[in-house]
Amino acid sequence: MPVIQCPDCGKSLRVNDTTIGKRVRCPGCENPFVVPDAPVVELAEVEEEEEEERVKPRPRSRRPREKVEEDEDPSPRRPRRRKRNDDDDGVSYSSAPLIYGILSCVLSCSLLIGWYFAFKAINGANQEMDRLPGGKRSHNARKQLQLAKTLGVVGMCLSGVLCVIAIILKVVNAN
Repeated sequence: MPVIQCPDCGKSLRVNDTTIGKRVRCPGCENPFVVPDAPVVELAEVEEEEEEERVKPRPRSRRPREKVEEDEDPSPRRPRRRKRNDDDDGVSYSSAPLIYGILSCVLSCSLLIGWYFAFKAINGANQEMDRLPGGKRSHNARKQLQLAKTLGVVGMCLSGVLCVIAIILKVVNAN
């Protein structure tokens, strides 16, 4: 195994015979250089220094780069596509109906407040669903708005049930 010296930082490195003439990156200074044909450092000098690191050839890119002459402008690169998030369906809609649906369930112990938020959730979800485009892209949006409507109905029912229970308890305690 030949021992070479990095031309930038002077670090001694052991390289494989297969890397001679190839471009490698120095592990010490991270600068790339071409491995020369003859070893630069004697093996005796290397043994006195600290432990050496092996250099691996830098992996080649999959497609070769085109050389651009100085007079020519490089061709414009195509913009990269944004990676699509599975949760992002590309359709914008308001999350207010879902929040109103949750509030209607949580605040259902108060009849008027529970009914108010339930009405806002159901009405808002219906309006948002009318604005959504058809097709697969709005599938997640439709599911969320349907959930808002369901929570609104549940909140309205809870408010009604709790109101009936309160009336029954009042009548029973009055007797």
